[in-house]
Amino acid sequence: MDLTPAADDRHKLIVLHKKSGRIELVTESEETAWKLRNLLLNRYRFRRFGLRVLIMPDDAILPSFIRWHLWIRCGWLDWYGFHFRSANRWTDRFLLELAREHFPEAAHKEASA
Repeated sequence: MDLTPAADDRHKLIVLHKKSGRIELVTESEETAWKLRNLLLNRYRFRRFGLRVLIMPDDAILPSFIRWHLWIRCGWLDWYGFHFRSANRWTDRFLLELAREHFPEAAHKEASA
């Protein structure tokens, strides 16, 4: 599946619906990723947990966002950008509502894994 956004879509958010049932928010835009981080920390009062781990020069695991039973795993992959992955069904619902409320233009796609 091609996740590469068109040139005019680089600031948009993609909502991936994984076959496992998990939701993942993906963007190549640092601006969109910053907006997501800002919303999670300041509006929804999440806390960061974990370390930044560079796997390769172009891939990284970033600190997760945690709030009660909600857990969002984060990272950067050179071939599709920033990703915010849900860790459970409660977080799936939260990420869908977040995208619906703050990113109404987000594209929804089915993912193969």
